Amino acid sequence: MKGLANRLKDRRVVLLFSLALACVVLALILTRHDTPPAPVIVFRQPGEINMPKGSLFDRWIPKTRGWAWTWRLQETVFGRRRTVNLDSEIFGLADSSASTTSGLHLGKPSFSDTKGLQIWLLGQGELKALRERFKQISGVEFLGRPRITTAEDVHSSIFQGETILLNGSTNEVGLGATYFPRLRSDCTDLFAILTVSESVTNQTSGGSGPTSAGVSIQTNMNVATRLQIPKGSGVFMLEQRPGEVRRRTVGVIIEPP
Repeated sequence: MKGLANRLKDRRVVLLFSLALACVVLALILTRHDTPPAPVIVFRQPGEINMPKGSLFDRWIPKTRGWAWTWRLQETVFGRRRTVNLDSEIFGLADSSASTTSGLHLGKPSFSDTKGLQIWLLGQGELKALRERFKQISGVEFLGRPRITTAEDVHSSIFQGETILLNGSTNEVGLGATYFPRLRSDCTDLFAILTVSESVTNQTSGGSGPTSAGVSIQTNMNVATRLQIPKGSGVFMLEQRPGEVRRRTVGVIIEPP
């Protein structure tokens, strides 16, 4: 009898916890996404981006075997999280003059600033045409096509490149990206932090980044942004600084599902 009473008590605890969990998750679903933000928000530096922390469920419930039943319960009640595939393409442009942008025939950007960053929200047809123009422009170098598969309301990071040793410390050189996507009915609400860097040889003192034995790390793009990307569209970012002769002009295409 005592064992039966304990089992009933355990079931009541599980039931009460499950009901409380369902109420918390339901409240989060009903209260988020109230007011759509601006189509493009750029933060002055990656450290200033207000990257969401995910739901209370993600932060409170451990991802361990003992708590696996709560994750299964969440999926049973609210369904599995929708998968998000993010395809990226990185291009390096030898010419950093203003004529480079005009030659792409992109029209007025959705965002631009005085530091040389420009962002366009483009449809699939426009992105296809942009890729064709890159093939025709002299000095354009294709740097990579990283792809990441994640889920809604999940932080994901990807790095494509290499590590080099400078001044006794290990440094990553290449593309680093951190994403946090949310799927709306008409668009993908994407938080993104992008860093594109390369190793540079024979750089004189005074260049940006650490140096060692004639080798330095040059950061060509360092962007933190929040984007409202319409369905069937993507985003193209271009950061060009003609006054900095050692800095490569970099363009990045991102396409969500």
